[in-house]
Amino acid sequence: MSKTISKQDLLSLFTKFRPAPRNHIITDCVFCGKSDHMYVNTVTQLFDCKKCGEDGNIYKLLNHLGKLFLIGDFKSIERSRIKLLGEISENENEKIDLIVPNRKLPIGFKRVYSNDYLKTRKLVKRNFEENIIGITNLKPSLKDYVIFSINESDGCKGYVSRYTKKISEENKKLILRYRNDKGANFSKLLYGFHQLNRNTKTLILVEGLIDKISLDNFLRLDLQNDIKCCATFGKKISQFQILKMLEAGIENVILIFDYDAIKEMKKFSLELHNYFNVEIGFTFSKDINDSNDFEIGQIFENLKNVRDFNKKTVKLL
Repeated sequence: MSKTISKQDLLSLFTKFRPAPRNHIITDCVFCGKSDHMYVNTVTQLFDCKKCGEDGNIYKLLNHLGKLFLIGDFKSIERSRIKLLGEISENENEKIDLIVPNRKLPIGFKRVYSNDYLKTRKLVKRNFEENIIGITNLKPSLKDYVIFSINESDGCKGYVSRYTKKISEENKKLILRYRNDKGANFSKLLYGFHQLNRNTKTLILVEGLIDKISLDNFLRLDLQNDIKCCATFGKKISQFQILKMLEAGIENVILIFDYDAIKEMKKFSLELHNYFNVEIGFTFSKDINDSNDFEIGQIFENLKNVRDFNKKTVKLL
């Protein structure tokens, strides 16, 4: 990911400004609101406010303004690069139906707005409002599991559940960390897809729903329309999921799988590059949910394009 944006894009962030010496402009602080107290270097794109003391780089500024989509090569995609949707189908005469049948949640499902286990996974109050999360006491196999409903605009398409207790060594083979809806077609689903809207052009793809919620919190994606995050279900991206993204109007994809999925990221970044502008991020040695804010910020500061990422060797550090 480029660490700067064009000067034109930089100046467009401010409603008014005036020139200052040494490549600076002076504008109103976007953090505290104080007039004529924020200095921005138009070359290095570092900023600081002489009133509230906020300072940082262009990444921090764009994140605060909800305009991360301006970073890197994420401009309007050349739509001629995109194949007709039907070309993805093996049978050119076959119409691909993007409708996924609705599913029922487990018997006794009760929505919750707080959960001790999920608090340890850094979920906050708004996450329980944005995501349908619950438990059931009527299905023995899901006792001690927390359940996430996978929703799209027309209803529930399935669920995944996660064990909430610590699993001892002797029980590792007896207790599953996950118990998911056996009737759901996860290759046709993206967790969080219902949160996209007509203004969403950039989509972050991660491989786990807890990582998705972590990025929602870090980037405050609930306050942004241009960029959203969805989770796949494992280290795979299907052509059906690509079709869903194309139909939703997505132009840019940031692919961030876990640190043990280099091979998969190479494969699917090339596939995605046929249809989208693509950049790839690393979680280094931790899942996103286990990373602190600085470490998550480093992921976005070190995004790679498809060409560089798919070289024979990838330098992670």
